[in-house]
Amino acid sequence: MTMLPRIFNSVGRKMIAAVAAALVVAGGSFAYFAYRTGTEMLNEYGRDKAYTLARYGRGVVEFMMLQGEKSHLQAAMRTIDSTGHIAALFLLKPDGGISVSTVPDSSGRVFRISEYRESEGFPGGMFLSRTEDGTPFQYVLTPLERKPSCSGCHAGTAPVLGYMAVKITMGHIQEASMNHRTMNILMTIVTFGGIGLVISGALLVLVIRPVSTLRQRMGTLQNQLAGVEKGQPVIFSTLEPSPRNDEISDLITTFNTLVERLNEAHGRLHQLHHEQLEHADRLATTGEMAASMAHEIRNPLAGVLGALQVIDSDLADVDPNKPILQEMMVQMERMNLAVNDLLSYARPSPPRFDLTDLNGIIDRTVSIMTSQALKKNVTVDLSLDRELPRLTADRKLLQQLLWNVILNAVQAADDGGRVSVATEGGNGSVTVTVRDTGKGIAPAERENIFRPFYTTKHQGTGLGLTISRRIVEQHHGTISLESGDQAGTTCRVRLPVDPGEIAKDKS
Repeated sequence: MTMLPRIFNSVGRKMIAAVAAALVVAGGSFAYFAYRTGTEMLNEYGRDKAYTLARYGRGVVEFMMLQGEKSHLQAAMRTIDSTGHIAALFLLKPDGGISVSTVPDSSGRVFRISEYRESEGFPGGMFLSRTEDGTPFQYVLTPLERKPSCSGCHAGTAPVLGYMAVKITMGHIQEASMNHRTMNILMTIVTFGGIGLVISGALLVLVIRPVSTLRQRMGTLQNQLAGVEKGQPVIFSTLEPSPRNDEISDLITTFNTLVERLNEAHGRLHQLHHEQLEHADRLATTGEMAASMAHEIRNPLAGVLGALQVIDSDLADVDPNKPILQEMMVQMERMNLAVNDLLSYARPSPPRFDLTDLNGIIDRTVSIMTSQALKKNVTVDLSLDRELPRLTADRKLLQQLLWNVILNAVQAADDGGRVSVATEGGNGSVTVTVRDTGKGIAPAERENIFRPFYTTKHQGTGLGLTISRRIVEQHHGTISLESGDQAGTTCRVRLPVDPGEIAKDKS
C-alpha cells in the first residue's frame, strides 16, 4: 500500500491507470463473451451436422430394411462412414445393444439410452458429448420407429424398433474454437489497445499537459512569493491563452485574471509599503525630536512648578493672587503629565518584574486621585479581593497603567457619578475591572480608542490608553473596553500572575 501513493503521485498517472483498468475489464468481457458465443455457434454447427448425418444414415437403413437387403446393411453403413465426416455408425437394438457397427469388435458394447438428452431444435434426436482418449466426440441417436411395413420382420407392438447412432469427432470444431478464441484475443488487444492509446493521447494533450503546465506555473509563483516577502518588486507571469473553448481554457483564463489582479495588488502594496516606510521614518524622526524636546522641557517645567508651589505656600489664603497661582499650578501639572505621556510613548522603558501587591497599588492610586475625583464630585468605590495573589510585575508601569485607566473613568463620569474598581483572581491570573457611570463611547469611536493621539476629550494627549495597552502587552495580559451609548464604560485588565510562564508557552 505504501508503494501506490509513490506510483500514482499525479493526476495523469491516475487517469491513465483508470482508463487502462476500464479497457482491461471491457476487453476481457468482450473476449469472453465473443469466445463463448463463437464456441456455442460451433457446437451448434457440430450438432446440426451430426443430426443431419444421423437422419441420413437412418433413412438409408430404413430403405434397405424395407427392400429386404439386410445382408448389405453393414456395407452401406461403411459407405456412409467413408465420407470422412463420421467416426462410426451403429445400428442399435431397443435396449441399446449393438446390432450392426462399422467398428470392428464392438458387438459386446451397450449404449445407455438414458444418458442421452434431447435438444431443442432437433426433433427426435438425442445427444451425448464424450471425450475418449483426449478427443471430443458427439453421439447422436435417432429412433427407428415402427411402420406398418415392418410387421413382416418385426413382431410385437413396440413403437421403437431400435436406434441409429452416429459418432462424429469434434476435434476439428474444438480446433476451430481455439483458433476463434485466439483471434478474438488478438482482435481485443489490438482494438482496445488502440482505443486506450487514443484516449491516453487525448487526455495527455487536452488535460494532463495543460494541468501540468498550470501546476508548474503555480510552483513558480510560489517561489516568487519569497521575493515579495522580502519587499522586492515582482511581476508574476501569465500563461499563454488557449485557443480552445472548454473548461481547461476557462481555467487558464481564470488563472491569468488572478495573476493580473495579483500583479496590480502587488504593485499597489509595494507602492504603499514604500509610502508607509517613508511615513514611519518621518514619524520616527518626529518622535525622536518630540522626545528630545519633551526631555528638555520637563526639567525647567519641574523647576517652575516647584517655584510656584513655594510661592503658593508663602501666600495667605485670603491673598487675591492665590487662586491665580493655583490655576497656574494646575495648568503646569497638565503640561507635566502631557510631557510624561509623550516620553513614555516615544521612549518606552523595559519592565522590571518583581513581586507586586496589586491591591496596594490600587489603594495608593485612588488616594492620589482623590483631589481630581472631588473636583468632579465623583465617588470612587473599591471592591478588592483581599485574597488576591501577589503577581510578578513592574510596580512603576503597573501604577501608570492603573492611573490612566482610573483617571479616564473619573473624567468620563458625570457630575455626581460613580466609579467602581474591583479585583478578582483565578486560573493563574488577576483581573481589574473599572466601571464608570458616564455617557459611554459611541460605536464609531470604539475602533480608534487605542490609537495613538486619538482622544474625545478637550484635554490630554490621547496617549493614555495606547500606553496602557502597551504596558498590558509587556506583561502578557489583555485589556478590553465594553461600552454602550449612554450606558457607561467598563474596562477589564487581565494580567497573569507569572508572565514568565506565558512567555515560555509562546516560545
